[in-house]
Amino acid sequence: MLAYHSRIVERYRLPVYPVVVYTTQTDRPIATTYSSHIGGKHIVTFNYDVIKIWELKSKTVFRDELVGLFALAPLMPDTDLDECREKLIWAARHNIISASSYMCMATFARLKYPKEVVKNMIEDTLLKQSPLYDDLMEEGIGKGRGRVH
Repeated sequence: MLAYHSRIVERYRLPVYPVVVYTTQTDRPIATTYSSHIGGKHIVTFNYDVIKIWELKSKTVFRDELVGLFALAPLMPDTDLDECREKLIWAARHNIISASSYMCMATFARLKYPKEVVKNMIEDTLLKQSPLYDDLMEEGIGKGRGRVH
């Protein structure tokens, strides 16, 4: 995380708010700080926030329009896939998110649901606007079945 943060700041010269997103539940303690010490000397401490998807509610994400989390909604415990689909289509059509975010939602949904379920929630015309469409079709949902129609 520290390396990513440093590269982004150096390249874009913009402030960065570091966040780690955990998509699957774990019982292990989750750190929010990286510290480096050499020879007993403190070198650096780097803090970041953690988002645990299993603790979020998609209803709250959609209600509060937390659009940065829309694509992750299929992994949330209270998910209604039809609602996810409709909210992401609405946000993409109103230029609140890109078509690529819709594609990301489909990719995340595949972590939890069978391919056929995900395939049925996809709107072909919206997905074709995404530069990730061909990659997903070749490696994922459409593999061995041709394009989504």
